[in-house]
Amino acid sequence: MIKTWHYKLLGAIVGLIGGLVYYYKVGCMGSCAIWSNPFISAGYGSLLGYLGISMFVDSKKEPSKNDSSQS
Repeated sequence: MIKTWHYKLLGAIVGLIGGLVYYYKVGCMGSCAIWSNPFISAGYGSLLGYLGISMFVDSKKEPSKNDSSQS
């Protein structure tokens, strides 16, 4: 079974590649602070990939003892 951090790492790697592809295909030159540098573009892509996957991966937390929804 794949652990949740594997999915998050995969999302970060896919985002990193997506950020670099965006830089080389679309990114502006000079005036854009984020997309004018390939390292910054890859970093933001990696962050977006990590956060995007984190929204969908269940962390499987243990239910708390004070959970009032169970009767």
